[in-house]
Amino acid sequence: MVNDVFQVTVTAVDQGASRVAVRVTNQMNAVVAQNDTLASGDALTFKGIRAVLTFTATKMPSVGTRYEITTGIPIPLSYVDAYAFATTGATIDNNAVASELSGIRVVPNPYIVSSLFEEEFGELRREPIRQMRFVNLPPSCSISIFTLDGDLVQTLYHTSGTGVYTWDLRTAGGREITTGVYLYHVKTETAERLDRFAVIK
Repeated sequence: MVNDVFQVTVTAVDQGASRVAVRVTNQMNAVVAQNDTLASGDALTFKGIRAVLTFTATKMPSVGTRYEITTGIPIPLSYVDAYAFATTGATIDNNAVASELSGIRVVPNPYIVSSLFEEEFGELRREPIRQMRFVNLPPSCSISIFTLDGDLVQTLYHTSGTGVYTWDLRTAGGREITTGVYLYHVKTETAERLDRFAVIK
């Protein structure tokens, strides 16, 4: 964007005829236009600008009155234009992660057999797939699942960054878990959360 500044100066006033004389100068103080007999509403054209001076017979501008006009002339783009930019890698705000762990949920909770979360294997096998989801997870964390007695059932590792991890309700040995209440422990590098869910079959 190229800016030009012009000064419009009243150089003479004819009260009887309600006319004024003006001179227009640029930033180098060179005269670019002038008019000796401008009436109210007359236009003065210079450098692609059309300036209209408006006044009344009882409130005419005095000699020396100055108006400033600033313009912005856009520069069109061309094939020689070049732009430089830089990017930085994704980062994790550990403080934000710690404050948002309270939003973690297990759905459905309680898990009940025939839940809408169960999917079918296909047309030939109608047995449902048991699954529940941990939602609102941080981008990277571990999820440890325990019985109320403190026995470790399964450890899940979430690294997809999607905020959701789907679990098939199986132990580390591949067996389906039984009915009961379970604890789950979500842990990141800087924060952790402990909560529970129930399974009803």
